[in-house]
Amino acid sequence: MRKLASGIYLLTAALIGLGAFGHGSHASHLAELLAKSPAIEPPLAAVLIAVWYFVSGCMLVFAAIAIHTWLRARRGERGIYFASDLIGALSWICRRLTVKPPALTASAMSRALTEP
Repeated sequence: MRKLASGIYLLTAALIGLGAFGHGSHASHLAELLAKSPAIEPPLAAVLIAVWYFVSGCMLVFAAIAIHTWLRARRGERGIYFASDLIGALSWICRRLTVKPPALTASAMSRALTEP
């Protein structure tokens, strides 16, 4: 059971890291959508793209921390789970507190930006 849990942990960490590259690769599509929207000014679009890449970077760093923790645990070290436990707690809290926002269409974004 321990080997199975260890393998699932490593696989999850690797998938988060690979997901970071997939997430980052969609930034160009986001930039195209933002450029088409007259309600989004270029400085705001630049901030959104920067945040998009920041999230991709966070995913990659989280994956690196998780893989590093897995490697240390495999060597038998103890007391090394603080970083991975913190990532897990953050993920759990964010999932519990996040409410799915309604789909934002270009018209809904435009209304949201122009309404007081």
